[in-house]
Amino acid sequence: GPEDFSIGARLKGSACESTQWISPSSIVCKVSRGVSLSAPITATIIASSGGNEEGINLQAGLSFSFDAATITTLSAVNGPASGKQLLTITGSNFGTFDMTGRNVMGGTACEASAWVANTAVTCKNSPSILAQRAIVVSLAFGIDTQTGVFTYDKQTPTSVFPTNSATLGRGTLTVSGYGFGTA
Repeated sequence: GPEDFSIGARLKGSACESTQWISPSSIVCKVSRGVSLSAPITATIIASSGGNEEGINLQAGLSFSFDAATITTLSAVNGPASGKQLLTITGSNFGTFDMTGRNVMGGTACEASAWVANTAVTCKNSPSILAQRAIVVSLAFGIDTQTGVFTYDKQTPTSVFPTNSATLGRGTLTVSGYGFGTA
């Protein structure tokens, strides 16, 4: 009897929006939106004949990737050691819907992160006494990262009290200034 063949393709488990047979050696997949540096491709062929269906999954070790996220600008490149600044990180390929897992500054998660658009995410920075911190935007599943740089104000001592002490030690020395961070 006559056989009916249907085809499908998936990228990392997500079905293509549509799949079209072109020839005995090629099919076309309309890719769904997403972010991933590398996604395995699976093609499925289902043959129907007389009410029976048989399927074949083809995995040829091929992969597909979306463009990686890139940072182009930060709304501020410097701030106080006390943190708490809401930074807007602009760039491209941050996803067409909220895929931001977290944003990180120098290994420390932002106090709050939010996806704004494919071209912007926000980060409320944490306090730090380190002079420079790398900014990392991590998208869904922690797979796409790109870095930029943010600097904190330099620690600046302005006074010391007392300026002298007995040779036995045990005295208390107070260094005042700014940029020392928060307790």
